[in-house]
Amino acid sequence: MDQKTSASDPARGQHEAGPAVLPNVDYNDGDEGSAIAIVGMATRLCGGITSPEELWKFLMEGKNGLCEIPGTRYNIDSFYGPGKPESVKTRKGYFLQHDPALLDSEFFGIHPIEVEKMDPQQKQLLEVTVECMESAGETELRGSNIGCYVGVFGEDWIGMASQDPQSMDRYHVSSTGLFALANRLSYQFDWHGPSMTIQTACSSSMVSLHEGCQALLRNDCTAAVVAGVNLILNPAMTIGMSDSKVLSADGACKTFDESADGYGRGEGISVVLLKRLKDALRDGDSIRAVIRGTHTNHDGKTTTSFGPDVKGQEDLINTAYLRAGINDIDQTPFFECHGTGTPVGDVVEVSAITRVLRRSSLSDHEPKDITVIGSIKPNVGHTEGASGLTSVIKAVLSLEHGTIPPNAFFKAYNSKVSFQEAKLLVPQKAMPFPDGRKKRSPIYTALEAVQRDR
Repeated sequence: MDQKTSASDPARGQHEAGPAVLPNVDYNDGDEGSAIAIVGMATRLCGGITSPEELWKFLMEGKNGLCEIPGTRYNIDSFYGPGKPESVKTRKGYFLQHDPALLDSEFFGIHPIEVEKMDPQQKQLLEVTVECMESAGETELRGSNIGCYVGVFGEDWIGMASQDPQSMDRYHVSSTGLFALANRLSYQFDWHGPSMTIQTACSSSMVSLHEGCQALLRNDCTAAVVAGVNLILNPAMTIGMSDSKVLSADGACKTFDESADGYGRGEGISVVLLKRLKDALRDGDSIRAVIRGTHTNHDGKTTTSFGPDVKGQEDLINTAYLRAGINDIDQTPFFECHGTGTPVGDVVEVSAITRVLRRSSLSDHEPKDITVIGSIKPNVGHTEGASGLTSVIKAVLSLEHGTIPPNAFFKAYNSKVSFQEAKLLVPQKAMPFPDGRKKRSPIYTALEAVQRDR
């Protein structure tokens, strides 16, 4: 969890066909040559969410998708044992409502036997990638120099499919290996650019976003599909996390709240399509947001190998702004945070944000300069390998609608965090972006930071 990524500054666009004309966007604000456009988005999450539009409605209504662990994943009664080692400590999480193992083999032209053997994460990526292409209005990308970058966290299917060595056939390697998550997409859609699966724990999809942006800037590809996927297919990882005291007792993420006691695991798939801004403008694409710069770093050797570090996170955010060419950090109205709801993580993250704001001479700010912070995790859980990109989609939607959704499960500020000193506000109801400020939303996920501008 120490891998960090930062993407900087997307500008808000109009999701409609025709030439990409972005109201209130100054394309001279930064180097257009280094700007990346988000031109397509798709997602599937808990609570029956199957599109960004459904996600936005879900967020604005302050809903959460917390539910009992489905029997289609595993029998929770066999593994539930609060207070006992090597057991699952909660009966709940944030799970997809549809069966992730299903795939239309005829539509994709894949043999039914191969579909049966295939990691459900591959199946979900295939479907959501098609939805992302449709959202971008792209139908002629086969045979193109498209890059593919997929972030992943768990390896549940490998263990499940490898229990009986005699059942392994010619489909086993391509159906279970994590490398195949990205390679399957490139093969299926005949893309000829770089293709890689990235596994850096909770930051996987954000590191994938960083790599996709960098590949575009190096002209390694003409467009990049960036995805994150997370399915919870067996109890093994949950048991390990329970024993590590990472997870909350009730399965919920209670980000920034006094009752925060760990995070709730969630399933999700999020996909975006990226182009160089100048190419998106030339092609008349619908531009959802503009990324002005990305950055990734590591804390190095700190107190623990998995513990968050304030200095590392502060450096990440500052460098992200620097690479984006943004000096007026104090004009940032909203931070979309990693916000897992862990006792240590929330404190460290807010401390890093506070230091960044202080360095931007906000030590004496007026009430109008309050900075809003939030996290999507209380709504849809910590989707781990997909969490960063899911936060990106929330931020883009917020910029498009000019509204910051409320934080779910928030009742009282965590007393261990200096919210008042830093003039940080957690929204308890939907609110507009503060007047007179740049429409900009840094995304700070997993020790990653991303910044969007409008």
